[in-house]
Amino acid sequence: MSLPDARPRPDELERQAIIAAEHGNPALAAALRRTAELARLPWPETGRVRDALCPHRSTEGGLTALAAWLDARGCPLTAALIRDTRDLYAREGLLRADGFPGLTEVAGSGARNGRYI
Repeated sequence: MSLPDARPRPDELERQAIIAAEHGNPALAAALRRTAELARLPWPETGRVRDALCPHRSTEGGLTALAAWLDARGCPLTAALIRDTRDLYAREGLLRADGFPGLTEVAGSGARNGRYI
């Protein structure tokens, strides 16, 4: 069994989201829909998205760039979560404070060659 075989498929996740919503769990349904979006991305990209969400890991600009990158790849729900997280981190002082580029800072350069690195 290879890694792609073990990954959940977006259509399976969407079915689970429908069931969660029907059973009164909108938060789980939303999480499953975001996961379905991310399941369409190459596996390394999903880890980079996760890592960028760790407190003090990314700058405000980095999270903005990551949200735009996700929007461009058909992940609007996840992009909205990234923007909400960016705003929360800004209010709570959880953004990367120094000038060292976080993981998401390279999204702009990666977008030029079609990759997020």
